[in-house]
Amino acid sequence: MKFALHFANITLPDPEDAKRLALAAEAAGFESLITIEHVVWPWQYDSTYPYGASGKLPWTAETPLPDPLIWMAYLAGITQRLRFITGVMILPQRNPLVLA
Repeated sequence: MKFALHFANITLPDPEDAKRLALAAEAAGFESLITIEHVVWPWQYDSTYPYGASGKLPWTAETPLPDPLIWMAYLAGITQRLRFITGVMILPQRNPLVLA
């Protein structure tokens, strides 16, 4: 059975923290890391965020949001066996020749 770790480049924007997590995941036998892409966060909103006790997003509009492709390339250069997956990638905002 293969296991993946959902790795949020949002909550680990520091390269050294991401490196430690990727190496630990690889050492623990995970097959892949999954990361996401979002372009903007709202400054304010009225709806309730369903995935936290406070009902608010755990990040703000100022939270750093590294590009997932650059993030995965960085971690691929550090690890030996991990595979990388984008859980969310906003294709219309990307140059199709870059993604090809």
